[in-house]
Amino acid sequence: MNVIDDGQLQHYQHFEGDIDSVYLGDDFKPPSAMDYYGITMLIMTLMWGSLYANENMQEIKNETMGSRLRTSPIKDIEIISGKLLATLLTLMVQGTIIIIFTKFSFGVNWGDNLHMIFVTMLFFSIMTISLGILNFFMAAKDGGASPVTFLNLFVIVSTSLSGGFIPIQNPGGILSFMRVLSPNYYGQNLLFESIYSPNPYYLRSFVGLLIITAVFITLALIAKKRRELK
Repeated sequence: MNVIDDGQLQHYQHFEGDIDSVYLGDDFKPPSAMDYYGITMLIMTLMWGSLYANENMQEIKNETMGSRLRTSPIKDIEIISGKLLATLLTLMVQGTIIIIFTKFSFGVNWGDNLHMIFVTMLFFSIMTISLGILNFFMAAKDGGASPVTFLNLFVIVSTSLSGGFIPIQNPGGILSFMRVLSPNYYGQNLLFESIYSPNPYYLRSFVGLLIITAVFITLALIAKKRRELK
């Protein structure tokens, strides 16, 4: 039996319980391997935006260009906002290129609900930028290699837990709990829902994504104040 669960098409050999029948349409086509990995790799690519945000914050704080900007009449908040908006624009352009390239080169199905896909990309990119900012303020002052190492590891682990490399169907126990802590999980669910679900339900995934973003921003503000007090 095929059932749309958590935004993904799941297969159950033995299903107990009552479910509502959902007509998927005569033209419904389940996601192929290329469709699946097109979505998961798009989300993983956006996750690398945390590295861009971390690097931009380091440039403002430590690099020569940052020192020149701080001596200019431009306010710090304007400098930081400009850098982060540039990062956001970069991620949106990269995501758009991936969608266009995979659609016309590999036939990846991105559905007809493109505005929802771009909204998901926007909110997910904001989350990854907040992760990069958090990582910057929690890192050592000398800006060594450890901050980048942590982000690389976080992206790989988060992608793995959400089934980005190998699809994970019906996880249980600790794996199920850890999966809902992965930002990728919510981004992928939003995309699968918008493309394949006849009655998409976005609220749960959006709320999860917003909570993770709020946690990252709150922790970044706390870490920033602690660094200023040292």
